[in-house]
Amino acid sequence: MAPGDGSGLSGSTENVEEAFLATLRYASSLSQPTSHGSVNEFGDFTSLRSAPIILSRREEEILELLSRGFLHKEIEELAPIGHAVLKKLIGRIYRKFGSHNRTEALNYWRAHRK
Repeated sequence: MAPGDGSGLSGSTENVEEAFLATLRYASSLSQPTSHGSVNEFGDFTSLRSAPIILSRREEEILELLSRGFLHKEIEELAPIGHAVLKKLIGRIYRKFGSHNRTEALNYWRAHRK
């Protein structure tokens, strides 16, 4: 693999690095992931969710209280549930919606609520 041996490789690490970085830039421009789907090379949004999200009655209740601005401690008293159970329910809601925080979860819930 020496220069001029017909292999097509120049032997320069700078050229290899440039080609590698150009490939990475091109690949990252094709799909831009989001928490709810991705944008393809044509700018079309494709959802990661195909089936409707089903929430339990308790998860709906927790979302309603969160949407009203109640703190975790207040929800624990109103529901009434323990702290560990509340954290588990909220984590389950985040996973179902593909969200990372309360704001994302509530925005998704409000947009897709029946």
